[in-house]
Amino acid sequence: MTSLIIEARRQKKTDDGIFLVTAKNVRMGFIDYEASKEYVAEEDYDEIMRRGLPKLGDILFTTEAPLGNVALVDDENVAMAQRIIRFRMKKVRFESSFTLYEMMSDHFQNQLKSLSTGSTAEGLKASKLTILKIISPPLHEQTAIATYLDRETAKIDRLVAKVDAAIACLQ
Repeated sequence: MTSLIIEARRQKKTDDGIFLVTAKNVRMGFIDYEASKEYVAEEDYDEIMRRGLPKLGDILFTTEAPLGNVALVDDENVAMAQRIIRFRMKKVRFESSFTLYEMMSDHFQNQLKSLSTGSTAEGLKASKLTILKIISPPLHEQTAIATYLDRETAKIDRLVAKVDAAIACLQ
């Protein structure tokens, strides 16, 4: 599917430094920087990220608690906590935004559920990642689909914001 890097070691957390993206921060489609504010020391960053640095457009994937949340890297100056896997798409075959939508789809999420283990917190072993399937139409179609979905979800987001504002006024 893609080459991946697993960041599976414990990070020593600090009060400031480099923002640590945890499974709490990765939501379906975006990184919520307010959900959890944890940091690692700048001097530890190179060791923590020794398997590779995040690049814009990489996809972050949560392997547990919650399983299967995905988001695009939108800031390269972050560290990744355990339970986060980073995918870097081959640009000649996969468009990152399209792949993100594919990974949020029921088809992909159902694959995750069928392969997951654990009763309290569903999780997925890295060895199972090679079994997962994603569709790969021609690159120009992926770009067109992602652009369309971006535009349509932005419309929905604006409508939700208006409804939320109206509810706030009524209260």
